[in-house]
Amino acid sequence: FFTPVLYYLPKAALAAIILRSTWSLVDTKTPRELWRAWKPDNHGGLQRDLVVWWLSFFLTIFTGVLYGIGSAVLFSLIMIVRDAAMPRVATLGQIESLGNLWRDIEVWSEGHTYPGILVVEFRGPLSFACADYFQEELERRRRNAASPVEIIVLAFGSVHDLDKTAIEMLRELLTEWRKRGVRCIVADAKSRVRLLLEQYFAKAKGKGHVPLLDQPAFIISIDDAVNFARRILARRQKGAGAPIPDGKDDSGFGGAAMRSGATATRGSGVGWRGSVGSGGKVDESSLERSVSNAV
Repeated sequence: FFTPVLYYLPKAALAAIILRSTWSLVDTKTPRELWRAWKPDNHGGLQRDLVVWWLSFFLTIFTGVLYGIGSAVLFSLIMIVRDAAMPRVATLGQIESLGNLWRDIEVWSEGHTYPGILVVEFRGPLSFACADYFQEELERRRRNAASPVEIIVLAFGSVHDLDKTAIEMLRELLTEWRKRGVRCIVADAKSRVRLLLEQYFAKAKGKGHVPLLDQPAFIISIDDAVNFARRILARRQKGAGAPIPDGKDDSGFGGAAMRSGATATRGSGVGWRGSVGSGGKVDESSLERSVSNAV
């Protein structure tokens, strides 16, 4: 409509109009904020976001808007796939200054760990995309631990899904650990993950065998799981138990993995109750009786 009017305007005037109208599109605040947050992701940094911003900026300047925005989108998709295949895995330590909470020892160097016990948290869904990575990372951390690992506590509070590939991987991993005398306790399992673990790993294959996950309950906190593991190690050190051979167990549960609030009877006729109170806490007396009955 205004083309005939603009036809006689000098190109310098047209350029000034375009520059003035696009001035509000220039954003210098975002890169400054990202630069101030230039530190590793596990320390709360935004390094990856700044890399994507600069990639998009330079490609937009030298190749055009389409290539700049397209490359940023492609790079972001690659990072999403990478995060799905390699979620964050953290070795946890107990922080006394935070009320004995468990946090990543790479961030909280003052985190306290217990000899013979490895507490690992997996932060993401456990699926076919990351099953091999999960297995390799756990084995690497077990081998590189400061002291020989006898019990591994898996904190599954951030694992919101399991698929069939992950279940078979866990079966293979737990079977191999049992042969090596390494026991596993799962903590903080929720909803569907807890139900799948109970369905596939809390039942013995046959008479005289114990489940791959033989623990008083699956709705237990990391504190409960570690205290349980410490009691088991104490019994082993006193000579009451030995490393777990294939098909045997040193906890005295008689192969009965307990659901919350369930009651099981050992082969000797001694009954015990694995109860879970409010907030998902396991009754301390239940754990004490369970370990005190260790073989």
